[in-house]
Amino acid sequence: MRSSAIPAPCPALTIRQPYAGLIMASVKPVENRSWSTAYRGPLALHAGMQRHRDDPGVNVTATMRVQGHDEPFALDDVYGALMGWVTLIDVVTDHPSPWAQESMFHWVLADPQMLDEALPMRGRQGLWRYQAAPQRRSERAGCTRSCGCSARAR
Repeated sequence: MRSSAIPAPCPALTIRQPYAGLIMASVKPVENRSWSTAYRGPLALHAGMQRHRDDPGVNVTATMRVQGHDEPFALDDVYGALMGWVTLIDVVTDHPSPWAQESMFHWVLADPQMLDEALPMRGRQGLWRYQAAPQRRSERAGCTRSCGCSARAR
């Protein structure tokens, strides 16, 4: 599904690619973390600036197109930006998903809602609050990436 806004206020979680894209594509229903949280509810999903060191080499956008989805932006080509939001419905240690890793907390995610346009901003570790009105790429013409966003210099 698509959304024009993230429910506010809600915490955000930074996840490296391609896992952020796999979650937004409803392919990966859990996020593995070494820590738990008591929070349940909407969770903004931020794609980190780097790919995960254990990148499985999945092209999320191509996979989605094969499945007949037409996404508003390339899901695995988003870095340093809010992609959308999911609902954190539970945190368990025994989720049956093949994505669930042993000895980790499995954050069970549902209902991914992609934004019409990814919103560039800096991520953080842990749960964090995002600014309600982030600056859009079109408002940052000439960005040199010194701010940490994913926009290319023009």
